[in-house]
Amino acid sequence: TFGARASDAFQKFSLWSVVSGLFYQIINAAKGLVDTAIELDRSFTELTKVTDLTRDNFDDLTEKGYNLGQGLAKTTKEVVDAMTEFAKAGYSVEESTDILAKNALMWTNIADGTVSASDSANMLISVMKAFKMEANDTTHIIDALNEVNKLAFLCSNI
Repeated sequence: TFGARASDAFQKFSLWSVVSGLFYQIINAAKGLVDTAIELDRSFTELTKVTDLTRDNFDDLTEKGYNLGQGLAKTTKEVVDAMTEFAKAGYSVEESTDILAKNALMWTNIADGTVSASDSANMLISVMKAFKMEANDTTHIIDALNEVNKLAFLCSNI
């Protein structure tokens, strides 16, 4: 009968829709994974251009970058981009990883994502150079900028 055929066709179409939807979700997830890997590779390539990392140092740095990113809700790419900016400015890999990148990424969190990791790193570099400050002073810089933001917010609400 027509009703049985229509019901059968509807069931087959529903099954086909679900299966094809899952298939496309898997394809899109794989594509996103590949795109992320390519972008991360580009970031690491830039970092290796400005540092003298060996393979062992590189593996250790990758792990540190991943852990730092996890702790600050940032991607490894963002961590590597910040480290690259500091390395370009002449800071050591250790300073770039342990202190500077961490504080630059904290600033991106404080700024609610309106500032990229690279821009945050460049801002810290500019302040450190202008006021002849060291890497250990970046926490003070972030605190001061946060206070300025709070005051600006309070003044805008008056």
